[in-house]
Amino acid sequence: MKISQAYPTKFLSAADIEDLEGPVVMGEVVMEDMNDGSRKPVLYFQNLDKGLVLNKTNGNTISAVYGDDTDEWAGHKVQLISVPVEFQGKMVDGIRVRAKQQKQSQPKPAAYGEAKARVSSGKPMEEGSKEMIDDDLPF
Repeated sequence: MKISQAYPTKFLSAADIEDLEGPVVMGEVVMEDMNDGSRKPVLYFQNLDKGLVLNKTNGNTISAVYGDDTDEWAGHKVQLISVPVEFQGKMVDGIRVRAKQQKQSQPKPAAYGEAKARVSSGKPMEEGSKEMIDDDLPF
């Protein structure tokens, strides 16, 4: 028996995610009352019974990828990992969220012939760019 499991809590702890494999799917975010009298956002997940109290670090990590509106997070995947963090002057295991950045399609570079023709004609490759091709280089 793990002592961390002997005293269950309402919210996810680092011990709760030890056996998680792979990403989890986000559900809703709800403002909830904490034991200290404060109210904090709690992120719930599909197929997990407990929610994650969102600190600024985790909230900002998710919002950087999925946007500021928590209603838009549902259905997207994140990875929950356990990392050492400082809490009230002590090092403890905490939960951090990893959200995978969406790959943005990169424009394909122009073919050499097309690029050379643009430079020869005096037209820049892109607005404000310098000439990209110099056939006079000694190599």
